[in-house]
Amino acid sequence: MVGDVNRAEIPQNPDMPEDLSYYSMPRTDIVRMIPTPVGRALEIGCGVGNTLLMLKEAGLIEWAGGVEIMPAAAAKAAEQLDQTWEGNAEILDLESDIPPGSLDLVILMDVLEHLVDPWALIKRVEPLLSDQGAVIANIPNVRNKNIVKKLVFSGRWDYEDEGLMDRTHLRWFTRDTMKELLECGGLNVTDIQPIPYLKPWKNKWIYTQLTFGFLREFWPSSYMMRAEPGSVGKTVSADNA
Repeated sequence: MVGDVNRAEIPQNPDMPEDLSYYSMPRTDIVRMIPTPVGRALEIGCGVGNTLLMLKEAGLIEWAGGVEIMPAAAAKAAEQLDQTWEGNAEILDLESDIPPGSLDLVILMDVLEHLVDPWALIKRVEPLLSDQGAVIANIPNVRNKNIVKKLVFSGRWDYEDEGLMDRTHLRWFTRDTMKELLECGGLNVTDIQPIPYLKPWKNKWIYTQLTFGFLREFWPSSYMMRAEPGSVGKTVSADNA
């Protein structure tokens, strides 16, 4: 199905990769964060739309909309999604097309760290969610041992073409500051999953137990979190073990 495409005439980031394969990998790890099927889902930074397409084909979402800053990827997404917006989510007037309370799911996979003001975007997204809606975000962990080791022992903060030290990252977060980011607009983080997950009785898990949990936040390369509207409640975290 070919969806509608809305374009924002704004400058593109010259450092963003042009290879469409960079924008084509579906995030299968998001499935465990969606316990029940939902109606309308919007992914900001959707690439070519393969993650949304996967969720739709699995029956986990009914309507799929995507926002993508790279023109070639946005054009491909428009061939697969119900509606596509091309441009920078920080500038696009999404509120003029998306009524308040109409989204059941907003997906932000490795997007917030690229934004000038991710806090403002979260505050804009919150009113668009339905009462049972949720935001699912994955954000790199700046406390990862590889970053800390180079900084502390070598005095190095070297940018790379992709990964944790992607040169297009503008913001940096730890587990706690990621949670604060998602909750800045009134949402409550209800689920936290470290990526990758620590497997019981493997070396990293054993080291974490021997240090009484001190090393826990040095292993993940990122955290995936689910945040929902409503009062603050208990957070289910897979990294407490």
